[in-house]
Amino acid sequence: MEYDGCSICTNSKLSTPYPRLECYTESTMDPLNPLMPPTPSQPQNVPPTPPTIPPRPQQASTIVPPPPAAPDVRVRTMESDAASAKSSGGGEPAPQFVTFPAPTGTAPTPEAMELAAPQASGARKAIIWLVVLVVILGAAWGAYFYLWPMLNVTNNAPAVPAAQEPVVPPAPAEAQPAAPAAAAPIPAPSLGLSGTATNVVIDTTPTGIIAAIAKEAATKPAEGNIKELMISDATGPVSFAPFLGTLIPEAQKAGLTDLFTGGFSPRFTSYVFYDDKGMWPGYIIQADPAHPIDVVTLAAVLKKLEDSSYANFFLSSPGTPDTFRTGQIRGNYVNRFVPLSQPGASFNYGIFGNYVIINTSYGGLLKALDLLKL
Repeated sequence: MEYDGCSICTNSKLSTPYPRLECYTESTMDPLNPLMPPTPSQPQNVPPTPPTIPPRPQQASTIVPPPPAAPDVRVRTMESDAASAKSSGGGEPAPQFVTFPAPTGTAPTPEAMELAAPQASGARKAIIWLVVLVVILGAAWGAYFYLWPMLNVTNNAPAVPAAQEPVVPPAPAEAQPAAPAAAAPIPAPSLGLSGTATNVVIDTTPTGIIAAIAKEAATKPAEGNIKELMISDATGPVSFAPFLGTLIPEAQKAGLTDLFTGGFSPRFTSYVFYDDKGMWPGYIIQADPAHPIDVVTLAAVLKKLEDSSYANFFLSSPGTPDTFRTGQIRGNYVNRFVPLSQPGASFNYGIFGNYVIINTSYGGLLKALDLLKL
């Protein structure tokens, strides 16, 4: 092959090139024996080379030069030499011209090569930065969860857990203490009279109650001026709340029955006082200490008796009422009362110690206080 004045000899028919290759120019080729190396030429007188003046530096051109034209390449092989000798009748072998295709594409400029270099290494830089970021995040996580608690250790003593109460197993069923017995009912207030109270059986109407008490009161006691009664129905002693609700129909609506149900003993004492003007019933109800009621509330509820049909407490018509007044008895107790037109009739009620007393005459109220030692 000849390229730029040099020839390379190869044997296309052999699997290996000739053992000796020579480069030579066409002008120095031996015409008699083209396979022998040329005889070196004699040195010639060559004038001295003038000094080279460097060119003025110029700015790099941004114009991309066109690609070089495809060079003409002559190649000599055994096959080409034999064909040349045959065709020329033993003349000088001629090399065979081979045309190579021109290079395609545009030669890259220096600026393009500089711009392409960072792009080629961009993936590598991204991987490096990703590794650095992971290392930084890992260091921050370790510092927060391990180093920071170690630097913030205080000298406070650890909290002592609260002592837990020991669990006591329940006692066997047979060892359980017996339930306390129900509290015994408060007995009815006693007037301290000799003998037993007279039992009076009543029905469930106001007129039936008044008639039963009036019938028993008609029999005066052998001595003294007061007779103690025990109010009952067909089943036994009657509690004061239902008794009051039957005698005075407005009692339930006014809250009186609830008052005497929750704050007082169900047992009560009734009596009849005698004087020269007639027979005067009275009732004593004892407060329950287990369910105390403040005096202000008690007085406000009792005051509703003044707007009720309190005339049913009398054994006969008491006449026309006057106005209710506030009185004081023995300097310690306050009561409310109203005089009526029948001689000796006076409706009284009040709070006296642990008792509420409702009476139909002033004389009968004083007698009850004496017997109760108030």
